[in-house]
Amino acid sequence: MTHQRLTTPRFLGIALTVPLLVGLVGCAGSSPESAGSGSGTASAAPVTAITLVHSAGVNGAAVEEIVKDFETETGIDVTTIEFSDPDYGAKMKLVQQTGSADFDAAIGIPNDVFLLTDVDGVYAKLDTSNFDPDGLKGLKDGKLLGDNYIVNQDITPLAVYSKDFEADPPTSWADFFDTKTYPGYRGLQSGGFGVPLNIIIALLGDGVKPDKLYPLDLDRAFEKLDTIKDSITLWDAAPKAIQDVAEGNTTMSYAFSPAALGAVKNGQPVSVSLFPNTPITRANAAVMENGPHGPAAGNAFLDYWSSPAVQQKYSELTNYGIVIDSQAVYDLLTPDQLAYAPFVPDKAQGTLLDYEYLAETGDTGVSNLDEINNRWNEWRAQ
Repeated sequence: MTHQRLTTPRFLGIALTVPLLVGLVGCAGSSPESAGSGSGTASAAPVTAITLVHSAGVNGAAVEEIVKDFETETGIDVTTIEFSDPDYGAKMKLVQQTGSADFDAAIGIPNDVFLLTDVDGVYAKLDTSNFDPDGLKGLKDGKLLGDNYIVNQDITPLAVYSKDFEADPPTSWADFFDTKTYPGYRGLQSGGFGVPLNIIIALLGDGVKPDKLYPLDLDRAFEKLDTIKDSITLWDAAPKAIQDVAEGNTTMSYAFSPAALGAVKNGQPVSVSLFPNTPITRANAAVMENGPHGPAAGNAFLDYWSSPAVQQKYSELTNYGIVIDSQAVYDLLTPDQLAYAPFVPDKAQGTLLDYEYLAETGDTGVSNLDEINNRWNEWRAQ
């Protein structure tokens, strides 16, 4: 396996922490010949190589481990490319404009990026005939499968707070804004997909019910943010949010679940909680129509990825911070492992972001997401 790292300028004002899977390749326990049959005919040439994009951080490290297993089981050589968070928007837009891609599949494409670039045949139609049967059922039951994508991860922004609050811990986003009961600075993500999360957290903290969130009331959200504006510390990456709480620079923040749960696992002096109705980010996997090795290559890895056992390992490697809404995966996890999962049967823990709303364009020709980002930047500058 070879590995490359790619960074590009920010595009569309998007820097998602939580990505969509765009195309994986491989088939658990399969030979290179059978792994290559995913998107072609029986006479198609066998897949011998795949170029796969994934994100950085805990998620990327987990994908690298799974790629090693895939190579061992199939004999297919995989070249991996690491994208920083802003890369997905820029790279997918470039693929859309040029009609070609230098990779076969990508894991962790932000849902909004996928919706904005799912035109002109950028993503190949998936062939699920070689998917693990239990995994395929789980994907269908969880409504995680489309014609040209599968959902690869749901990531929860968990509340991270000072251990000084453990005697009377915060339990809701309203508590996040209560600096009298829980004094100290608050941490919010400075950009990327943290921006709409900040807006939703503010609305939830102001008492808006999850089923009444959309369309987002930006005026109300910023009025709520104004109440703590003098006590806000911004962060770019989740480890910085955790570090700020651990060092006392802030007393409450949020961080994405793989990093937050990893901090607890590693003994950092912070407490973590999943507040009710927390907004959940989603990412997909998809195969590129015009990748260097053809759609069959990308489809082969998704064959492999569809196995519940692979998904369970992916969750384990990400500190159980990434769990897709599939009973087939839940059945492999213990109650302790499911404690911070965003979608657990019979527990109203999470509310998936409305990506279609965020991608919608109004009369001005500006998407709702762009409008949110514009308002956020104006508010920060005031």
